[in-house]
Amino acid sequence: MLNRMFRRSSPYRSKYRRQQRPRWFWPTIVLLGVPLTLITLELLLRLVALMLGDSSAIRAYEGEPDRVTAYRLQFVSDRDQPIAGLHNQGQLQAQRSVLMGYRLLPDQQTAFWQINNQGFRAEDSLPLQKPQGEIRIFVLGGSTAFGSLSSSNATTLTHRLETRLNERIATQTQHPERFRPEVLPYFKDEVDRALARPPRLRDGTYRVINAAVPGYTSGNELAQLALQVLQYNPDLVIVLNGYPDLLLKSEAEATDIPMATEFLNNPAAHFSHNLRQEVAAWVADTYLVKGIHYWFFRSPEPEARTSLLAIDGASLTQQLPRDAAERDQRVDRYQNHLRQIARLVTATQKPLIIALQPEITGRGDTPNASETELMNELSPDYRQAIKAGYAALDAKVSALKQEFPNRLTTLNLYTLYADAQEQAFYSPVHLTDAGNTLLADRLYDAVVPWFFVQPRNNAQP
Repeated sequence: MLNRMFRRSSPYRSKYRRQQRPRWFWPTIVLLGVPLTLITLELLLRLVALMLGDSSAIRAYEGEPDRVTAYRLQFVSDRDQPIAGLHNQGQLQAQRSVLMGYRLLPDQQTAFWQINNQGFRAEDSLPLQKPQGEIRIFVLGGSTAFGSLSSSNATTLTHRLETRLNERIATQTQHPERFRPEVLPYFKDEVDRALARPPRLRDGTYRVINAAVPGYTSGNELAQLALQVLQYNPDLVIVLNGYPDLLLKSEAEATDIPMATEFLNNPAAHFSHNLRQEVAAWVADTYLVKGIHYWFFRSPEPEARTSLLAIDGASLTQQLPRDAAERDQRVDRYQNHLRQIARLVTATQKPLIIALQPEITGRGDTPNASETELMNELSPDYRQAIKAGYAALDAKVSALKQEFPNRLTTLNLYTLYADAQEQAFYSPVHLTDAGNTLLADRLYDAVVPWFFVQPRNNAQP
């Protein structure tokens, strides 16, 4: 009892109680201290960047190699403003099209690519009226045909293909004796020697137009062919695709702007998604995030794991068909679109080449270190789904060859790089400059037979 009385009346006890902090004191210190510390660090890093002369580079840095950012799509509105709520870190601007899904905006360029005023990947404009003597070859497809991650327009497969065709014409002109004559000689032994030479190509100026658009599937390409390409009077059309159709859900007819339907159907979800994106973008834009990544983790070149194919965070495995029934619906849709493309092209009495694009799991036993690293990151489910998917796509394309035997060439380029010694892939389907060169050379072999000139027989008795 006395002890309790003493404790209550002790002056030391009263003094101790007066010095105690209220319960809210330390939480308040933490709440105020954390943001103040982060702000201080942010200011210090900005000062360091200013002293090092890196401020401009850091502000422009998007957390990945410049080449990757340059090839990422940026979807813009009718007023050419980035669409709120979407990942808009790319530089390749695209705008929604009611019939084609979306289209590339004309007259834009970076250090890695240039888009002309028709929206094609080229430096020069393409007149609607074909000049006399010009032979036009259009290439349709997605990012592989477009040449995503190539170092420039000059290293794409279309530029390489155009160069080889015109070099062949120049050689024919300078050395006609190396090729079959326009008129065969009279005597049989001379005819045999003449026919042993390489055939001549149709004379003219060959122009290969890169009309591919990253992300396009066969449905987009069908609409693009009908609405845009045919009016330029192509002499041959190449369609290089297949892989994106395996990633596109069966209920969709073509690729559209990501989340477009969801945003239109649910404005509240659009607002919430946009708010999260704005907060994430603000955090990612701080020097604490961007500056540290720029100084310590930046890679100057495209990395093997770079994909450009993930949609709203979904992995490639998640985008592939989940079962055989879904896969069959996707490849049936693919075949139906290609059939319509073939009807449109062959109706103009012009040839069509359909090529299944290369993919890294068909690389063979000669990948380099970067490609090996990438393939090790691909799941067994991905590998199995791709092999089954390509087998199904190939069967559909082969069946189309039977329907259009006289105007259609089909190619399966899945294993094109099986024996290649140089690095061919930056990602599952995006090619290095060396990979584009080999692809162009293979397409050249498929193109030239359509332009062979058959020599006439000698009219002498």
